[in-house]
Amino acid sequence: MRSGGGAVWISALEWGSRGRGFKSRPPDFYYFKEVNMYKGIERRKYSRVNATFVVSYKPKEIREGYDLVQTKNISQGGMLITTNRYFKKGTQLELTIRFPFVPQKIIATAEVVDCKEIAKNFLYETRLRLLDLDVEIFRKIGEYVRKVLEKKNK
Repeated sequence: MRSGGGAVWISALEWGSRGRGFKSRPPDFYYFKEVNMYKGIERRKYSRVNATFVVSYKPKEIREGYDLVQTKNISQGGMLITTNRYFKKGTQLELTIRFPFVPQKIIATAEVVDCKEIAKNFLYETRLRLLDLDVEIFRKIGEYVRKVLEKKNK
């Protein structure tokens, strides 16, 4: 993935490596919508850092059929993932998360706060609020975020 001029690009090789096939030869690059970086005062309750962790998710009302994705960023209160479908605000998702700083996999429920299309009928940025996170995991995520921010500010 590369960015330039406020736009995000993803190469066909990168897209193909995500396990999706093409019916015909894809173009060299796919163009996604403009990315506008917020430059105002931080209003989030919890600090957020860019981080890539493996997450599997499914709508809570569905019994089977997890999708596997990676986080784009994370905080003690939630995370941003990229999904291949649109979710309505308020939809609850069942998550299984793998953090390198926690030996076991984490099972949690998240609520969709926002879902924005970044490639027409193809890719969505899905913002999640964590609902039932274990107190110890909540604390460990906070420690991880603080360490990343300290490193970044040095």
